[in-house]
Amino acid sequence: MKILKSDILRLCLSLFIIAAVVSLMLGGVNALTKDRIAQLEGEAELETIRQFYDYDAVFEKAALEDGTEYFIAYKPAAAEAPEADGTETDGTEEGGEGDASAEDSGGELVDAPDTHLVSGDSEHGAALGYAVTVSENGYGGEIKMLVCFNTLGEVNGMGVISMSETSGVGTRITGEGFFDQFTGKTGPFKFVKNASASKNEIVAISGASISSKAAVSAVNKAYALLSELFTGE
Repeated sequence: MKILKSDILRLCLSLFIIAAVVSLMLGGVNALTKDRIAQLEGEAELETIRQFYDYDAVFEKAALEDGTEYFIAYKPAAAEAPEADGTETDGTEEGGEGDASAEDSGGELVDAPDTHLVSGDSEHGAALGYAVTVSENGYGGEIKMLVCFNTLGEVNGMGVISMSETSGVGTRITGEGFFDQFTGKTGPFKFVKNASASKNEIVAISGASISSKAAVSAVNKAYALLSELFTGE
């Protein structure tokens, strides 16, 4: 049976239309979910960073010269005590419990008041440290981590924002005390597979060496990015 040239053209046109429709649909889904994904990652960043500083600390987003965004952690600015006028309050009136103002948390809050994220023109207390989100490729794909430092450049802690490592294998870097090896130390760090001989050597999780190495590289990247901000050696 002969296949006419017109039949081939119709088939090609149909395939082209189907591909175009699918591409438009995928683009639409991506546009709808991109902002939501960014919002969820932003919430995960703040949830992670608050674990490693004073509970009442406030955080400001800033940017390095290359455009990389990072967090500055501050002590909340001290609120001025109201002048005593002899009037007693039960803490439920204006300015009392249940009416958290910008002054209470160190400045004008951005988004929800429980995020402790303040605007750049707010009044802050002393800086407590810095944190930045960095990414490295692990065994299963990108590992995105938030790494926190004090003002001396010592690691306060870190957390995984997202990753695609094999469950029960690469994901073990978040447990078994692996991240604790960095705490209180300054970088750069060296990845090793066996018992460490120096304080800056980080021992891999057995069976998850690729994920472990990626995490060490991520911390070193964060340290290099923020090193100019540290006041210690």
